Amino acid sequence: MIESSTPCPLCHGGTKQPGTTTFTVDLGFGVVVVRQVPALVCDLCGTDWIEDDTAATLEEIVAQARLKHPELEVVRWGDPELPSDEAFGLRAPVGEDGVEYQQRLRAEWER
Repeated sequence: MIESSTPCPLCHGGTKQPGTTTFTVDLGFGVVVVRQVPALVCDLCGTDWIEDDTAATLEEIVAQARLKHPELEVVRWGDPELPSDEAFGLRAPVGEDGVEYQQRLRAEWER
């Protein structure tokens, strides 16, 4: 766990405080943006630090975005559609099997 209220190792003038940040990844075919990500943020220079468990969830969000192949994916931290224990067919239409949904999407991408 990252300690809050410790001196910033980059600017040496601020301290790390609980806050939020925006996480962005360029996948080449599109961009994933996750807003309101919990982090420790320097109160002077704005540098942010993300906990390991938060980073693991961000990796899951990016992995799901890769499967959907969006040009732009914007997610707000804490939204109910964040990765869960459900299958990757999470956003499939009701009644459609998750595996069939993914196969259909992949076939559309290959066109």
